[in-house]
Formats: sequence, structure tokens, C-alpha cells
Amino acid sequence: MSISNKKNNKYLNLAKDVIIFTVGTVLAKAVQFFLMPLYTTYMSTEAYGVAELTNNFSALLFPIVTLCIYEAAFRFAVEPNFDEEKLAASVFKVMVVSSCIGFLAAFAINYIFHYQYTFLLCFILYSYSIRMCLASYARGKGQSVTFALSGVIDALALSIFNILFLVKIEGGVEGYLFSIGLADCCATIYLLVSSKFYKALNIKSIKNTKKYLNVLLRYSVPLIFYNILYWITTISGRYILLLFTDSSTAGLFVSATKISSIINMIQQAVYSAFQLNASIAYTDEDCELYYSKIINLFISLYCSFGCVVICMTNLIATFTLKNDFFSARIYLPIIMLSALFNCISSLIGAMYSAYKKTERVTRVGLIGVSINIVLGFLLTPGFKIWGVCIASTVSYLFQVIYKVYDVSSFCTIKYEKKSITFNILIIVAEVAVMLLNFQYNMLVAAALSLLLLIFNRKSLTSLAKCLLKKTT
Repeated sequence: MSISNKKNNKYLNLAKDVIIFTVGTVLAKAVQFFLMPLYTTYMSTEAYGVAELTNNFSALLFPIVTLCIYEAAFRFAVEPNFDEEKLAASVFKVMVVSSCIGFLAAFAINYIFHYQYTFLLCFILYSYSIRMCLASYARGKGQSVTFALSGVIDALALSIFNILFLVKIEGGVEGYLFSIGLADCCATIYLLVSSKFYKALNIKSIKNTKKYLNVLLRYSVPLIFYNILYWITTISGRYILLLFTDSSTAGLFVSATKISSIINMIQQAVYSAFQLNASIAYTDEDCELYYSKIINLFISLYCSFGCVVICMTNLIATFTLKNDFFSARIYLPIIMLSALFNCISSLIGAMYSAYKKTERVTRVGLIGVSINIVLGFLLTPGFKIWGVCIASTVSYLFQVIYKVYDVSSFCTIKYEKKSITFNILIIVAEVAVMLLNFQYNMLVAAALSLLLLIFNRKSLTSLAKCLLKKTT
């Protein structure tokens, strides 16, 4: 469908993309969700903690080695007047140069520091980096099904390789990391073929990409620092726990945060669809009305879904957390609340991409990481896992508040303030009820969930009709 048609049908196209991304994300996350019992059965808390910390360290390096070019690949693939051949060549050039430097650095680091997982770290880093560049390109070109299926293929491949390397071969940390890299390779091959990136890529064009590459990097480079800060915000709690406790405690915390993917899978689908459609629609006269309707809709949806999930955390823990990991269930309600604030923050943050205001996001990251680390160091020595949970929740809440203020300087979003405030208060009350763990807390939490669903019913129904309306 052409860009003009997409603009004329923006509500309908958003609905379609949300459905596609939701199905793809739910399928992918469902596979990963059901892998949790495998991890908690065949890996010790210490081994799982080490493996995840290594995997998460690759997430820190990811925006650095890619220069966040994947973000530019998405945003400029949306632009109808940007040379597709030059875009593909520029992305290819960045990743080839980066890969060469990265593997040379891996040999040097292994020789000097003798880090046990150096080459596995490099493998999962670049397999994921190349996959994300291709996935972002496909999403920007409107290939929503291809983008969504790549995630499903990655998850299915991961499950197969996990069974092989963790269960059959008993590979431990090495098997876990190798499985991640191989799964990304499978998804990369699919994306390379299905997105037809190879057709857009003309090797001869690489020498003449300087002007285009400068445009892409002006957009993407400010995001490097933000993504590093975001990583520190999301991951620092694990390292703070290692500093004040041990790897076993960090492993418990990691296993609990993995369960938050139940909420995050909805966030990823909505964000991917909204970022795409918001980027297409931002030149429309009524774009601010469109953004306001959609943001209010999905905040209500996030809160309704989050409230139900928080109510079910004990049941979820029974199926996912095995052996020593089961003790982590008590942290799930507040971890889910933190994930919910992160969802709302990401939704509002889509405006930075739509308006190409990436230079402003660094301040958001600085606020988030400062609050998270300061509170983490203050609270963790005395409260351990509770300390990092509180720090994370407060950090994401303040990021939401700052984004609401900052985005208003270039885009007027009309928030349904009373409705949003009521939603947040009910969810906070439900989290408190679940954490108190008194005799009838589950019944009270269920009642609060029902109350919120009833409260949001009219708003969700009204806005859903608007979402599915075909405009002219």
C-alpha cells in the first residue's frame, strides 16, 4: 500500500499492524515464556544469572557497535523520497565495518583478559545486530508480517536449540548463549530473503553513500547514548545486586523480571505499530488528534491488561518458576508495575521518532538512569531485591512524567488525566494488596481488576471503534 493510502487509512492500518505485531509478539513471547521452566530446571540460579548477565551485556554493546543505524533504517525506510538503494548500502557498510572491528577486538580481549565467554558474546552481539537492522528495514518498508514472523522464527529456533544444547548436551551457560546466537542467525536468513533487502542492496553504491550516511547518522547517533542509558536503567539492578549480594540472588531477580515479558509483549506490538503509523502520519493536519486518541486508548489497554496480569502473578509463578526460583514470586507484582510504567513511557516516546527529535531523548535517559542507580545504591544494601524493584519502578514513573512534559514542547497531546490517574491508583492499590499477602488478598485483587475493567470498558469500546474506522 502506498504512503498516501496509508495516510488516508491510518486508523485502519494501525489496527491491522497492531493485530499482526500482537500475534507475532504473543507467539514469540509464548515460546520464550514456556522456556522458563526449562531454564529453571536445567540451570542453577548461579549459572542462569551468569548467562543472562552476559546476554544483557551484549545489549549494552548493541547500540554502540551498530551506531543505532537500525533506528535510522526503520525511520528512513518510511520516507518515500529517501533513496532505497543508498539506505541499504549505508546500513550494510556500517555493519560490515563494525563486524570486522568487533571480531578483531574479541581476539584482543580474549588474549589479554582471557574472558571465558568472549567469542560467544561477540557471536550473539553481531547475530542480533544484523537481525535487528534487517527487521527494522522490513518494518519501515511496511512489511509488518515479515517483521512479526521473524520474531516467531527466532523464538521457535531458540526453543529447538535450547532443547539441544541445554537438555541433550547439557551445555550450561555456553549452550544457553550459543542457542541465542543461532536463533538470531535463523531469523536473519529469513529476513534477508523475505524483506528483499538483497535486491535493494547494490554493492557498487557503497562508495557513494557519504551524504546519505551522514543523514542517517545524524538521526541515529543521539540514540546511542540514550540506549546505553536505557540499558543501564533496565539492567543495572542486576549488577547492583551482584555488588551487594551474590549471583544466586541476581539469578532470582532475573528469573522474576523475565515474567514481565507478559506485559512487555503487548507493549512491543503496540509500540512497533504505533511508531510506524505515527511516523507516516506526522505531516497530517490532524496528527495531534490522532496521537491523542491512540495514546489514551493504549494507556487504558495497558492498565487493564496489567491489572489482570498482576492479579494472576501467583498462578503464573507456579507454572514458570521451578525449584529455588519459586521464591522469586513475591517480587512479581511490583516488577509488573515497573513494566507497566515502562510500557507507557515507550508509547509516549514514539513521538520522538515520529518528529525526528532524537536529540532530546538523552535527557530522558539521564533522568531514568540517575534515579535508578541512586535509589538502587541507597535501597539495595538494606532491602536487596526489593530495593532494585522500587528503584526501577520510580525510575520509569519519572520518565513517563518527564516525557509528557517534554513532548508537549513540539506536539500537543490531550491526555485524559482523570481516567489515567484513576487507573494508576487502582493498579498501585492492587500491587499493595498482592504484596501484603493476607488471607483474602487474591479476592480483593480480583475485585480491583474487575473494577478497573468496568471503568475502562466505555473508553476502550469507544476508542476501539475509532481505531477501526476507515477515514477518508
